[in-house]
Amino acid sequence: MTSPAVFAATFLAAAVEITEMVIIVAGVGAVRGWRSALPGAGAGLAVVAALILALGTATSSTYSAAASTRRSSVSAASAFVT
Repeated sequence: MTSPAVFAATFLAAAVEITEMVIIVAGVGAVRGWRSALPGAGAGLAVVAALILALGTATSSTYSAAASTRRSSVSAASAFVT
């Protein structure tokens, strides 16, 4: 389970990146025209979606494995304390 602080920090970081992306696409659209800006933004979103689909489960399973290892080491250490 993810702590609320980690969730909030990740959400805010993603919100900053999305805002940056919108500003860049708006700038390119204003300078070069929307005909090149919108397909570029769509291609970028497709690449990000593919990366999330390919690597999203790998990162969550790695996090889960690390968390379970940490919990077992903490419980083993507490056995020596009592």
